Amino acid sequence: MVFPLLAVLALSACAPEAPWRQPYGLAPASAVAPSARHGNAPAGPRLPVLDLGTVEAPSWLNSTRYQYRLQYQDPQAIRYYATARWEAPPGQMLQVVLAHDLRTSRRWRAILTGEDGQAKLVLAVRLHHFLLHFSGPARGNAEVGVTATLMKVADYQVLAQKDFFCSVPMKSISPAGGAAAMAGASRKIARHVAAWAAATAASDMQDY
Repeated sequence: MVFPLLAVLALSACAPEAPWRQPYGLAPASAVAPSARHGNAPAGPRLPVLDLGTVEAPSWLNSTRYQYRLQYQDPQAIRYYATARWEAPPGQMLQVVLAHDLRTSRRWRAILTGEDGQAKLVLAVRLHHFLLHFSGPARGNAEVGVTATLMKVADYQVLAQKDFFCSVPMKSISPAGGAAAMAGASRKIARHVAAWAAATAASDMQDY
């Protein structure tokens, strides 16, 4: 008997060179208007303009290679799918998801992502974990881990820093199943980071 994961990995590793399939991404769950997603405008004053910096990542995550780890076989080794990849480096994809969540929350006067503007705060996010983790031949999770730092633009004083980690089970043991779980994990991370940044900024409103 060939377990589902082993069959997928064997096909990925042994397949001849072929044109790339549709690359996988982390598109937001819905493109509906903010009012439809969040109802009435949030209570309380709007938070100041926020600059979302580039999501930084270590060198091994600055590529489109689709990474996974077999915890039950060789837990220290990072492996790569041969016929699947991401549409962009993970940090770039996560920045799109996070910017989407920050904007649709309508808590901030504006969210800047590289465009000109006078921001009061900057949210720096560093991605340090982004891979599929297989605990058995037919069991796997998508895991995402980041460190978020909220700072004042005027003097780069750090207001707060927090680590976030999310793991979402894969519904199917395949690159597509992994991408779906990774999209879910990334959206959860984005929601947690956005909520934390808003709560932290709101607690220091008198300083802006």
